[in-house]
Amino acid sequence: MKFRVCKVRISDPDTGKDEWEVLLTNLNRQEFPLPRMKKLYHLRWGIESSFRKLKYDLGCIQFHSKQDNFIEMEIYAHMIMFNTVSQINAQAYVPQ
Repeated sequence: MKFRVCKVRISDPDTGKDEWEVLLTNLNRQEFPLPRMKKLYHLRWGIESSFRKLKYDLGCIQFHSKQDNFIEMEIYAHMIMFNTVSQINAQAYVPQ
């Protein structure tokens, strides 16, 4: 399996500073040129941030049960809570 390295510059909206990220991919270079890879990375970053919030902020690291079906139920409960809180935050957000 062949991989390629993509080095992309990411601007931090809070600080205005540029940072470099190195991506490793097996996606085809012609189908996924560097600008498209950067866009995919940006889209994926929101998903990764959501998973982090789900795991750490909502306590989805340790489970109360040891049975698979109860762990699955707990994960779904956390996801429902996360989505509900996200919707409330989105509606309550007031741009400055």
